Amino acid sequence: MNPIQPRFISFQISLKFSLILFFIALGIESATAQQVKTQWGPTQKKIKKHALISDIVDSNELGVYAIMEADPGFFGPSIFSFSSPKPAMLQLYDEKMMLKKAVPIENRIGNEYLIFLFAQSMNGKIFTFSSQLNQQARKNFLFVQEFDMETMKAAGPPEKIAESGLRNRNNFGEFSHELSRDRSKFMIWNSEVYVRGENEKFAIQVFDEKMEELWQKNITIPYSDKLFEIDNYRVDNRGNAYILGVEYKGKLKERRRGKPNYEYKILSYKNRGEDFQEYTVSLDDKFITDLNFRINDDGDIICAGFYSDKGTTTIKGTCFLRIDAESKKIVKQGFSEFDNKFLSEFMSYKKANKGDKELYRYNIDHIILRSDGGALLVAEQFYVRVYTSYDQRSGMTDYTYYYYYNDIIVLNINPDMSIEWATRVPKRQKTANDGGYFSSYVHGIQGGKIHFIYNDNIKNIKNNHPNSTAYFNGKKSVVVLASIDKEGQMKRRLVSSNRAENIICRPKSCEQITDNEILIYGEKRKTYKLGIVALD
Repeated sequence: MNPIQPRFISFQISLKFSLILFFIALGIESATAQQVKTQWGPTQKKIKKHALISDIVDSNELGVYAIMEADPGFFGPSIFSFSSPKPAMLQLYDEKMMLKKAVPIENRIGNEYLIFLFAQSMNGKIFTFSSQLNQQARKNFLFVQEFDMETMKAAGPPEKIAESGLRNRNNFGEFSHELSRDRSKFMIWNSEVYVRGENEKFAIQVFDEKMEELWQKNITIPYSDKLFEIDNYRVDNRGNAYILGVEYKGKLKERRRGKPNYEYKILSYKNRGEDFQEYTVSLDDKFITDLNFRINDDGDIICAGFYSDKGTTTIKGTCFLRIDAESKKIVKQGFSEFDNKFLSEFMSYKKANKGDKELYRYNIDHIILRSDGGALLVAEQFYVRVYTSYDQRSGMTDYTYYYYYNDIIVLNINPDMSIEWATRVPKRQKTANDGGYFSSYVHGIQGGKIHFIYNDNIKNIKNNHPNSTAYFNGKKSVVVLASIDKEGQMKRRLVSSNRAENIICRPKSCEQITDNEILIYGEKRKTYKLGIVALD
């Protein structure tokens, strides 16, 4: 992201007054709650009740560029709906977070509608990508439209750049994207339709910063679609592509207890896709429960994950691997167990000292590479539980989906693969039938610190007993900034009160926009706000 020039951040008087009243009402002295410098913009009206800002695309001296979708994800219509969807909007906000300009993203080609997918800024342009499920052609088409960041004008109508198969509403190829670390290369990855008994198929396209195609390749990998699962993909600064997947040894894509029945694979495609290399990541009889990877500036593949001695739902420590770009060999591989001090933050000292305790359901969200060859791992506890109830009178079964987004853990891994420190950010977020709409977090890196913004219960700000963490309480919640310094010490501070601002912050729509600022977004029914949080 191209940063905006840093600005002076100040509190609005009304916000100060509202927060003081809020703390008094809770019986808390305002002086005891450390507050972060925050500037909320004005309350603004959405283009539709269920619309939301789904992506902060970029920022520069003109302002902040965002995408507002009228019918996004969880609340959106069926992709096979015959109703006409409202177009997504490309928006520009000024330094006061007021909407300055908005232009529609084309959502129709002839008689067929387009569904907005994602956007990417490169080289002073914003490229928006939309798909068209064309039942007559039995194809899923991908279109790109280019916008100038200064004028906000489209360079022309959407152009088709990719296609995949379409069999029915449940079986069609999908598109994803990835940007290189130096922002000079852009990759589009698309899967093909599932055909029983055939090997996994997909296509890769790599573009430069002007969205001119550098290479394209249709790939059939040597694994059955039934037994191979793609987890992630990357493109490096040279335009080489990498795929991370899981190969299952049984007859189904199912992880079982006992001994690992799966292996992680990294597939490397270099020299415009002509040079193929495969790497296997395994730890003998240990379960790798989650794995992610990055490509450093030298082209080395850096993998980091969690492992378990018991199965696939818990973690005992971290695993780490580095593949040298020149020799194409694994030059470093190992694992490190969580120490008892860290485990005692989640359980009693007595249980932690037993030596066989593991943590439940953590997923690695981010790998932040250190300049010395180490890495920072960021993971969040996430899982879904489904409860059913049967009504004997109607014969209907009701399903309730509970989404849990709990603690964040940050692990600082040394170049020798040992854990320098591990820090827990306690939080409890449980919601029903909403996909965790207001849950999870946004992170930012600043001045040797890593910062997290999320919704929390006011009781947790001064709570020094992480095992008694109170649950996120919706519209009564507060926005919190948790900061971890280079020594692994964590500090929590108040950003704002959701009730005082008459919104609920949505961390999944927030983004770090400069070295010292995170843009935050909150909404309530038909209205929304944007704000700036100053990092220090």
